[in-house]
Amino acid sequence: ISMFVYTYSYVQKGVTIRTGYNSENPADVAVILGAAVWKYNKPSSILKMRIDKGLQLYTKGTVKKLQLTGNNAPGELPEADVAFYYLLDKKIDPADVRLEAESRSTLDQISYIKNVLIERNGYQKIIVVSDAFHLTRIKEMAEFYDLKIDLVSSDLAMTGDSLRYYLLREVVGLINFWMFGVK
Repeated sequence: ISMFVYTYSYVQKGVTIRTGYNSENPADVAVILGAAVWKYNKPSSILKMRIDKGLQLYTKGTVKKLQLTGNNAPGELPEADVAFYYLLDKKIDPADVRLEAESRSTLDQISYIKNVLIERNGYQKIIVVSDAFHLTRIKEMAEFYDLKIDLVSSDLAMTGDSLRYYLLREVVGLINFWMFGVK
């Protein structure tokens, strides 16, 4: 119980976001983590907010490219594909967008950043875009794998039961990662 209470307050406290990137010193890539896809292959509101934040970073020149991640549930397009089609509607240059549609978890996405973006492609300046409630777990995973990444929160605002639900999910996910190295 004490571990759960500690982790809940740790996740609720969140992550302080500081990036030194701008149009004069852009990051190589913003990795937009996948989220749920709704009926008819539409991005959920959480996924939309993540994509919109990545697009904002790209449009301002804070990042050079966007990396979309995320697999699919049965009967849906992969999260990365849905995000890509959403970006195409926003008139983004498709050459500046990469897709990774195999990852099924945050840990898979962190692994992709390490093995593909950093080790294979040589990216050094990476921003990961997700929601405020998710950033603590991402930070912990990145630190465990000795990754130097910056974190940026989407503009998603949650309160009440919705926020408690996602915080509880993050607590369980973080405890699983700390204890067993999963999720």
